[in-house]
Amino acid sequence: IACAEANATLISPFVGRIRDWYLKNTNSKDYNI
Repeated sequence: IACAEANATLISPFVGRIRDWYLKNTNSKDYNI
């Protein structure tokens, strides 16, 4: 998962922001993307 997140960050840093937004709006620490 870490590698996938790293690749996603390299491809588009915005993906990380979407993930953060998702976590904040769902109030969930456990997730699969």
